[in-house]
Amino acid sequence: AKALKVGGELVYSTCTLNPEEDEAVVSALLEAFPGAFHLDPAPAQKYQVRGFTEFEGQQYHPDLIHALRIWTFTFKTNGFFAAKLIKDAPISHDPGSPPTRDFRVTGYKHLSPELHQELINILSDIYGIELKTLLNDLGLIPMRKEDAIHLFPAAYLESFKTLPFTAIGLPLGRYIRDRFETGVEFILRFGGFFTQQIWEMPEEFAQQWMRGFDIRGFNLEGFQPSTIIAVRDAEGNNLGAAKYTNQRLRNLLPNRHIRNN
Repeated sequence: AKALKVGGELVYSTCTLNPEEDEAVVSALLEAFPGAFHLDPAPAQKYQVRGFTEFEGQQYHPDLIHALRIWTFTFKTNGFFAAKLIKDAPISHDPGSPPTRDFRVTGYKHLSPELHQELINILSDIYGIELKTLLNDLGLIPMRKEDAIHLFPAAYLESFKTLPFTAIGLPLGRYIRDRFETGVEFILRFGGFFTQQIWEMPEEFAQQWMRGFDIRGFNLEGFQPSTIIAVRDAEGNNLGAAKYTNQRLRNLLPNRHIRNN
């Protein structure tokens, strides 16, 4: 609300119908900064719904009548709330000091030229993908922390290097002893560009695979045991990664990608 330019639009939306999380929040903003915002009445008028200006004895700003309540019985969906605010006047505020952290304390370091070239060679030899071209096209820089390699956005390192983060970048892989193992996240994102180390999964196993189960009883010719391979279906869709050992394809799909239905 403070950062928005005068005349700008700000949408506050939730996936709940509880007034405490909906009208009460917007009302608090309007009351804290009188005259700084008004609600656009058009969405509520279009769908002939209105927000609460009172609920169980609690009074809200009268402008909340223009909030959009997505009732389940009206829209045949889950319940939602939205309010479109238009900024009419600036808000005075003390911006304070932005958060900062010396990048050195993160533990990430640039790769040596030798290690950088080693990774380019490994991914080219195993998967037939040109890592150097990929990094240049997407503006990514590989960084190492202990045994892990992450791909950082170059824009972060150039302009926001002291901005603290909890997690950043894409895991490229990690070194296990002296052997590099490609990260599942990298294969999920870029496996469609691989030209080798790919297994086309028979259609009858796809549902089992997407539910997170391993595939057993396969002797895969041309694949070394204990290697990470990319999995595709017959249409060329990227189905993630597997670790091939002892006639078993161990499913490496992260839990967030698994379909349980």
